[in-house]
Amino acid sequence: VVVRHDRSAVSRGGGADALIQLGLGATLLGLIVVGVPAVSAGELDGVLLGALLVLALAAGEAVGPLPAATRALATAGNAARRLGEVLDTDVPAPDPERPIPARGGALAFQRVTARYPGGVEPAVAQVDLTVAPGHTVAVVGRSGAGKSTVGGLAVRFLDPDGGEVRLGVLPATSITGDDLRRWVTLTPQDGQVLQGTVAANLRLAAPEATEAELWQALAAAQLDRWVAGLPDGLRTPLGDQGSRLSGGQRHRLALARTLLVGAPVVVLDEPTADLDAVTGRAFLRDILRAVRGRGLVLLTHDLRPLPVVDEVVVLEAGRVVARGSHRDLLATDRAYQRRWELDRVPVA
Repeated sequence: VVVRHDRSAVSRGGGADALIQLGLGATLLGLIVVGVPAVSAGELDGVLLGALLVLALAAGEAVGPLPAATRALATAGNAARRLGEVLDTDVPAPDPERPIPARGGALAFQRVTARYPGGVEPAVAQVDLTVAPGHTVAVVGRSGAGKSTVGGLAVRFLDPDGGEVRLGVLPATSITGDDLRRWVTLTPQDGQVLQGTVAANLRLAAPEATEAELWQALAAAQLDRWVAGLPDGLRTPLGDQGSRLSGGQRHRLALARTLLVGAPVVVLDEPTADLDAVTGRAFLRDILRAVRGRGLVLLTHDLRPLPVVDEVVVLEAGRVVARGSHRDLLATDRAYQRRWELDRVPVA
């Protein structure tokens, strides 16, 4: 369908361009066929004929961009319509009218059920989860199990329909989103890299960070040596959407940006999703070292980190079907054991 749509759009654009060129060619040919005999017969000044030909060419140049302009107008109109739809959509997690300042503490899900706006079935249902500073939890499950929804609830991109998310003694709904995200920070699976320098991308998380703080975050993410070897160090441009970065470097830059926030609880969504076994193993080891002392939630389908986290929570269709330490689940849950035997790759 997409190929057919693109082919149709190209055909329409090419047809419009060809029609304009055909009209220009016909106009010039008509002027020559009519004008040359008239000049020979003395009925038309040769200079005037030349001026008419130049005028026709100028008119063609003026009209030529119209098909492209029409296509650009249609594209801009569609983009404006989509933006309007986004702006008119109700915010799924509006800030409270009288917010209470966050005071920190453990992040806790208490029988949380949530569905996305317009959704019928809940994305997660009756989820219990507690993450205190220094505690590491892996929330595992296949695509669509509800892992990313857990991440969105943790940072108030979405509010629950039932149950409660709490930060310490406070319900998350009593705290503004910006305030909550100073205590709980999320690194999404597709961490964006903007066209700009290394420093500019890092300061998206902490605009006031000093260069020393940037280097400290890069060192924690094991990216400082690579940045130091760049032509302009922190001031080196990363290209359009980070085109100069490998997959591993992109993940480490996102981790460094997350560490700059200094939040006591860190949520990482699929941190090794597109990394090979060796790179992923090294990155997981560095994650655990970098966030030591903080609460960590790993949202992942990757089983490599499971032996070294404090708790594993298994989701299926938005519900918790198993939980416990990796060792306990291997001993008591046959489904978990089979999956581990199929997918395991050592972390260390």
